Amino acid sequence: MASVDVFQPITPAVLDD
Repeated sequence: MASVDVFQPITPAVLDD
């Protein structure tokens, strides 16, 4: 979910689940 990176760029790739 690269979309999460847009909202949470500070968050690690952990949410890239």
